[in-house]
Amino acid sequence: ADVVFNINAHKPDLERIRALDPDVVVVADDDALSKLQTQIAKITDYKRFKLLHTPAPYGTAEEVWAQSRQLVLQLGREVGKTATADLVLADVAEAREALTALPLVTRAKTYLAEIDGGGLHS
Repeated sequence: ADVVFNINAHKPDLERIRALDPDVVVVADDDALSKLQTQIAKITDYKRFKLLHTPAPYGTAEEVWAQSRQLVLQLGREVGKTATADLVLADVAEAREALTALPLVTRAKTYLAEIDGGGLHS
């Protein structure tokens, strides 16, 4: 399952995240997020996609993901989902095609499965 994070990160932060180990999409800034939303809207029903905004986190990549997970849980509670609140792209194949077409979108992997026992992933 893909989770979209807008972390407003600087390039060194993205490099650290890129070095991590499962498909989490990192959107570098609001402009990239806007382009991402436009691309997704062109190919499928945008309401099927849940895009998560996060503040600009700093620290180690692991800390970034820990912060991001807290926002996933918070958003999940707000929309009445379960505590683990998988925020997934409904059609991963279509979404991935759109995502990889955007130069500002960095594909990354995460240690979240090790951090929280896989609570983010179905």
